Amino acid sequence: MKATSIFRLFVFFILGLTYAEAKIVQVNEENGGIAVEEYLPGYQHHDGLWFDAKEHLSYEPLANHIYQHLIAQKNVTTILELGAGAGSLAYHLRQLDPTLTIVTVDGNQDTVMSPYIDKETHFIARTDKDLDFFYENGERVIFDLVLSFEHFEHIQHDSFPVFLNNLRKHISKKSLCFCTAANWGGPGIYEPHCNVKTLKQWQLYLRNQGFACENTSHLGDIPTPFNFSWPATSKLLFRLNRKCPCNQGS
Repeated sequence: MKATSIFRLFVFFILGLTYAEAKIVQVNEENGGIAVEEYLPGYQHHDGLWFDAKEHLSYEPLANHIYQHLIAQKNVTTILELGAGAGSLAYHLRQLDPTLTIVTVDGNQDTVMSPYIDKETHFIARTDKDLDFFYENGERVIFDLVLSFEHFEHIQHDSFPVFLNNLRKHISKKSLCFCTAANWGGPGIYEPHCNVKTLKQWQLYLRNQGFACENTSHLGDIPTPFNFSWPATSKLLFRLNRKCPCNQGS
């Protein structure tokens, strides 16, 4: 456990508080994920069902890096991971800091069988259909950090604006998004990658959608788990563009 999380636990203890997560619900009942027999371009049912210990442990270095370079430095307390699969990244982040509130989302209905998810904060839902997270008191959940790894390329171009709107609803102008997108595949090459763009193309697309992209060089050499590697994927660090009229009031 990192020093930052120990300090947080100490504060909770002194104040007589608990770090148990407040109940979070996803209120759009029509978004229940992807049925096993359902065909959806970009989707493979076996993706995300990586429950093997070796595959799970391969996410630990990435979790350590994210914690050190983003979570601890930005005083992050709430995290949303989209396309979380078996939940390995969130699992390792919770081991580093059990005070974190981490919501994981995946469309694969069988990810509920993963031994690594937190069943209270893992939701079966498509990320390109409306998501609405609220606390039980009716307050919308706003996340400090959004993570999404090797997920963008699986979302069809026509439905990607819905994915981005889900981000807008659940972040503030202080929030940060750190994502990756495979830059290979596509029709006739690797069909599950149905939305392939270069780094520059993604950056331009995000800017046109009201986001501001940031340089990732300060993140250093980011370790990768078993299922992706550089330079076959692009790093994307972005937040809401404060100057864009489309984000006024966010």
